[in-house]
Amino acid sequence: MLTHVQYEMDTITLLSILGNSSRKQRSERNVSVCSCCVSELFNCQIHSIPGTEISGILSIPEYQRPYVWGIKEMSKLIADLNEHVNTGNDKTPMYYLGSLILHRDGEKLNIIDGQQRITTLALLGGVLGNSMPDIQFQSPASVHNIRKCLQYLRSPDMNGQIQKVDLSRINVSLVITDSEDEAYTFFETQNTGGVRLSGVDIIKAHHLRVVTQNGERQNKYAEIWEASKNISHVADLLLKARRWNVLDWRPVPYSGDDKGGKQAIIEEYSQRTLSNAEKTGYQSIALTNDYLLVNMSSLKLAVRQPLAHGENFVDYISVYCQLYHRLFIADNDHQIDDKYYDFYRAIVAPVDGTAFLKEFFQVAIMCYCSRYGFNKVQEAAVWIFRYSYAARLINQKTVREDSIPAFIKNKAGYLFDHILHCHTHDELMNRLQSFSYDVNGDNLTGNTVKSRYVQRVTRYFKLRPMGDIKQEFDPQLKIKLMEWRK
Repeated sequence: MLTHVQYEMDTITLLSILGNSSRKQRSERNVSVCSCCVSELFNCQIHSIPGTEISGILSIPEYQRPYVWGIKEMSKLIADLNEHVNTGNDKTPMYYLGSLILHRDGEKLNIIDGQQRITTLALLGGVLGNSMPDIQFQSPASVHNIRKCLQYLRSPDMNGQIQKVDLSRINVSLVITDSEDEAYTFFETQNTGGVRLSGVDIIKAHHLRVVTQNGERQNKYAEIWEASKNISHVADLLLKARRWNVLDWRPVPYSGDDKGGKQAIIEEYSQRTLSNAEKTGYQSIALTNDYLLVNMSSLKLAVRQPLAHGENFVDYISVYCQLYHRLFIADNDHQIDDKYYDFYRAIVAPVDGTAFLKEFFQVAIMCYCSRYGFNKVQEAAVWIFRYSYAARLINQKTVREDSIPAFIKNKAGYLFDHILHCHTHDELMNRLQSFSYDVNGDNLTGNTVKSRYVQRVTRYFKLRPMGDIKQEFDPQLKIKLMEWRK
């Protein structure tokens, strides 16, 4: 019976579970496939799964994502299990929980896909009085969520709801391989049940497992990943920076296309990364003052550079998560003029119908800092703003998500390429300042998104009253932006 959960520093250990049922095993090369009940799986450290030679210690690799199930997911699983019992009879097949992917590593059976379900059932079985497999969790997030779920399962209200759960009546399919690479091939092409894996979850596992098989180094890079905030959003922004370019244009799935977005993340950051695992960075340099070498940017990795498996990719995503925080979350930075933050908070941060333009601007500023650093980012920001937000004034009404790539190709002349291919900040400013566009005169007055945008910019930059917004807005704005550097 589960009477306590042991905690050592950030490690949680769940102790033992058992059971009984039937299955068939099929083996091809180094892959074994079988069916068993959960109690048999939990008992395989002591006994082979009946009818097979499969046994081992269930283990979760350190680079796996944390246990993230909460009360919502746990309640749904318990409700499904109870419904299966209440509507069935002795001839009803077992409840099928889906497939699990395991990597056989000596005596260990590393859980590659299925951690959330296995952990949840271990907790549930333990509260019911069964023993549990000795699985360790080192992530603080896992420890926190396990404590929360245990508290929920032990509450008086749950007692009647979990008594009918029988682990020997829950069936799973096991895919077990001796090759870690093969296990991850299954992992990257399959998602089963529970909280579905995102593209970022998959690339995390892909790259952290490549990190040198040294516990200390794996821990270091796992900590770097966990410390990187807004990874999903930053990965999406970088995807646009890398794919929306004149030489190799590749579409980026729209935000509502979860399946396409996930596949694009996996393709860009897993399938297209180099297998040499070298830690290589690319920087912009200038030879000045008798050709002395000067780095133009302090960032070690360029936004569009080739990426290698493992540490190189984790370093890359960490660098740009930090950059995102410095530019768009922080209130100040010792390398960035306070005028930039005042402008960003007043004009860009308020969405008001410009969410896709805001992302467009963010990608462009990240590209700028990748190429030129932070010294003149406040000047670059206002001209990049004028250039990118021109789509707000060119369009008759709304700026849809599909308006942005069309604008980049047809009107904005591949803005990211201008930023990344100019030699100097001043050359880039000349290009941005020479950009011209025609304002669409519709919806410039009244309580429209377009009108509110014009009013917000007019107030911030103190533009003069305009009799003809269509003709006067941009010329006045350019004059004010020219004064920005003074």
